[in-house]
Amino acid sequence: QRDPDGKKFDKVSRYVCRSDLYECDLTLDVNIDVYPLEVGHKYQVALASTLNMDGSAGSTKFDATFPGFQVGGKPTLMDRYEYVMYGKVYKYRDVQAGGATKVEVYVSYG
Repeated sequence: QRDPDGKKFDKVSRYVCRSDLYECDLTLDVNIDVYPLEVGHKYQVALASTLNMDGSAGSTKFDATFPGFQVGGKPTLMDRYEYVMYGKVYKYRDVQAGGATKVEVYVSYG
């Protein structure tokens, strides 16, 4: 579903998505000028705590070459995707729904 509450910004659309593999819903804001999405198409989404392929922690220092696809000359997780967003988890909470626990995670990308 695209922009379920109406269009808020010219270049950004909000998508409400449902996983085929997991009991998971996703609400995501995407810059449609940069990466337009088609409702009904399937997309792969990954959440990661680092871009390093070996899972090691990334640098906390500013890197002027970012968002280059080869950080420090090494391949990164970004190489596997067409569109990458970087952000921070700023809130999460457990919600009881229908006798089951549901986790809500809030991430800011800008």
